[in-house]
Amino acid sequence: MQDPFVGSGYDQFKKKVLALTSLDLDIYRQPLLQRRLLSLLKRNGVATFDAYFQLLLDNPQARLDFKSDITINTTEFFRDADQFERLRTTFFPEFIERGCRDLRFWSAGCSVGAEAYTLAIMMREYFPQATFSLLATDIDRDVIKTARQGTFKPNEIQDVPEPLFKKYFRQRGDRYEVIEAIKRTVVFHTGNLLRDPFDWGFDLISCRNVMIYFTHEAKDLLYQKFQHALKPNGLLFVGSSEMILNPVTFGFESAGPFFYRKTPL
Repeated sequence: MQDPFVGSGYDQFKKKVLALTSLDLDIYRQPLLQRRLLSLLKRNGVATFDAYFQLLLDNPQARLDFKSDITINTTEFFRDADQFERLRTTFFPEFIERGCRDLRFWSAGCSVGAEAYTLAIMMREYFPQATFSLLATDIDRDVIKTARQGTFKPNEIQDVPEPLFKKYFRQRGDRYEVIEAIKRTVVFHTGNLLRDPFDWGFDLISCRNVMIYFTHEAKDLLYQKFQHALKPNGLLFVGSSEMILNPVTFGFESAGPFFYRKTPL
């Protein structure tokens, strides 16, 4: 079998995919990306990128599967619970003690919304006196539609503490739905982290398990954009495999594992 990555076919495929889905495949680490693409070619019974792209054009489900495989839409409530406990016991109280009003949070690369809803539940449960707004964005339009519905599989809510589960979820057949009062606190939008301009003035930006798949150049650009989007002393919350090696370069200081504070001017 001829190597599908040799020749101009792969480059043309990447350009066509960008136009069709807004996914820029060049921002991903190529060895990892190519393994996923080979798996998709095999799974769909095609040998060339021309044939695979035609399938993406003709088959909406194939398009959904492609975007899901490339962007890794894995999500759970309270994923890495110790980190959310630090938000609850340390960082959220700090925001409030500093007199921050109308706290602004952003779940960047939110997938189907479990993290955004987790933050909303925490604020409603533990800091009911605080006002906040919560933005959640993802590049995938279909994922955003799913996130707005707020329904989840049992394995996605398995780490929700029992009292919170009983209070904030309702069973809907074989799935569980976040109550409307929580849904209303989260605004979901599509957005491309690398290409779109960011809003400004966030107290917390959570971008976890997204940048791990990006090139170094793409990561560096995102760090700069996140730094500009945060308030002074605002926090960037990253995944457990996404440590920033030299945060000072980007205007951050470490605030403990997985958290980086914007350095005040």
